[in-house]
Amino acid sequence: MGAGPLNFAPVDEFCRQLYLEHLEEASFLYNSYLAWRNDPEITWRDLQDLEDRLDAHIFALTSGGDAAKQTCLKHLSKADSGEIYAIARFFCQAHDGQCISLLWETLLKGIDDELEEESEEYDKITAAARALRQDYPQEWRIKLAAILETTHHKLFPIIASAAAITRKMSDKGAKNLLENMPSPFLPSALENVAENHTTSHAKLLYPLLEHESAAVRQLAAVGMLRLGETHVLPQLLNQPLTFAIPIALAGIRQQIQIVLQAINKEEMNIDLIAALGISGDLRAVNFLLPALADDELAYHAAHALNLLVGANLYEEAFHEERFFEEDLFDHEIADFKNGKSPQHPGGRPYGENIEQLSRDPAKWRQWMLDNESRFDPALRYRYGEPACPQTIGRSLASPRTPDFLRRWIQYELCIRFGLGAPFSVENPVKQQYRQLSGIAQWVQEHGSAHTPGQW
Repeated sequence: MGAGPLNFAPVDEFCRQLYLEHLEEASFLYNSYLAWRNDPEITWRDLQDLEDRLDAHIFALTSGGDAAKQTCLKHLSKADSGEIYAIARFFCQAHDGQCISLLWETLLKGIDDELEEESEEYDKITAAARALRQDYPQEWRIKLAAILETTHHKLFPIIASAAAITRKMSDKGAKNLLENMPSPFLPSALENVAENHTTSHAKLLYPLLEHESAAVRQLAAVGMLRLGETHVLPQLLNQPLTFAIPIALAGIRQQIQIVLQAINKEEMNIDLIAALGISGDLRAVNFLLPALADDELAYHAAHALNLLVGANLYEEAFHEERFFEEDLFDHEIADFKNGKSPQHPGGRPYGENIEQLSRDPAKWRQWMLDNESRFDPALRYRYGEPACPQTIGRSLASPRTPDFLRRWIQYELCIRFGLGAPFSVENPVKQQYRQLSGIAQWVQEHGSAHTPGQW
């Protein structure tokens, strides 16, 4: 774990400031990337622009050699999460194990039993984990899987994701990870264990079906299904709303009926809306339409409806700009506190017109009436076509499919049709393109064995 002193030549002030500027710019782009992922106006493909610009700053650091390393090491204790991401990727691309160890030692100081998800330290650790997943040297990753078998528990949140994609995590390592991962990172540990794609790990997930956290229970169920343990489905029906996502991914019509029977308006939430859209069951339309009237759920309900029926009811809508007090001039603050945001001189609010799916239930109902003959209630649908590996694969690749749906659809081909190829919506866009190409090839070879629309 420990790293000895590094002997670097002094860095001149101009170069030091230049490398710090690259870190600052990389941090801005990293945080923009995180924000864009949750921006309804941004598609997953749009993220490539930010990724390319981030890569340019990291390349500049890599080109700086030892002088850039020395600058980054001295800055580590003051670095924010975006800078940690850039530094970690730089050290990984440089194959500098000693610098990576010093980075780990700095981050470990922030991991304790009091660590909370909404904290600066959590963000730094998550950033480092994302960087290692992306750039940790391939030939070293097997060692990360071995670390998961040790007592270096504080390292687990940083290294588990990079270790999982090797698919070399042992049963001992997976058990140690689940038992000792700090609680804010347990959901990601569940995804790491499932991503390792080792069927013997399923028994480790089973006890977590009773975890106090509904999110953990849901991910444990999805993980078991990813590992082929479909026998768990009858047990999930005891809590159909908690387990709506895995039930929908499994695609058994009688079990989705139980979810539909359990729904009432007060219990509608984003995960349940996603489950209804993914289910492909036309009966879900009647549950999604009322959610369009809820400002907090309308965006998600519209996309779930579109995933199901493929109406593509896009329209132009004005989105008023949101302001915060720190954005305003002194003379604007009094009005702002009274509920009035700044406006153009003519009295028009600030904002812009964007294209979005209609939030009007009447338009959706009319579309369903006009297109009723296109659908067979006995079939399962995806973007208005009978669901099958081809349509599900296209929904995963579509720029119109938002992240809250893609994060679950990525497991559907594995659970329903046995796809074993690796894929993650967390991967850089260029890598997703490559993986989607492989999935398309798999679908072309195996998709014809499945009847479109079949449950």
